[in-house]
This record gives sequence, C-alpha cells and structure tokens, in this order.
Amino acid sequence: DVLLIHNPRAGEATMERGCAPLQLSGHWHRRVGPEPSGEGVRLVSTSSGGGAEGGTTMGPLRATAELTVLRVDAATGTPMDYRT
Repeated sequence: DVLLIHNPRAGEATMERGCAPLQLSGHWHRRVGPEPSGEGVRLVSTSSGGGAEGGTTMGPLRATAELTVLRVDAATGTPMDYRT
C-alpha cells in the first residue's frame, strides 16, 4: 500500500494511524526524506515540472525537473528502494 498525495501535510493523519506504510508526495518543490512519518515512511519529491520553490511553473522551466522511480517487490508489494 502506498499513499500518493500532493501535499505531504494532508497525509499526516493517515500515516499516524498506520493506514499506509509509505507516503509519496510533492508540493514543496524540494526533496525531503525518506523519513519516518507516524507508523510509516514519507518521501517528498521535488518538482517533476521544473518549478522552483515559491515560483511559477508557467512557461519555460526555471529549475531542474526530477522524477522518482520506486522499486516494489512483485510478490509482496513491499517498497524496496528508489532512485531519483
């Protein structure tokens, strides 16, 4: 189970209750984690659209775009590792 949610703060209650072992988020335009969050782990990716923190994403990219690839065990569904 993976909680995909735009704003990391919106997933805090879910993580505190242990309803998801992993939360993947964005919104902050900077990478944070992976770090403990409640009963699981949270990873916040930086911008996939090249938006700089506090800036607009309309028009040309103003910062480096980044993508996170998560590898999951096919038999168990357990997240194993990630690469940016």
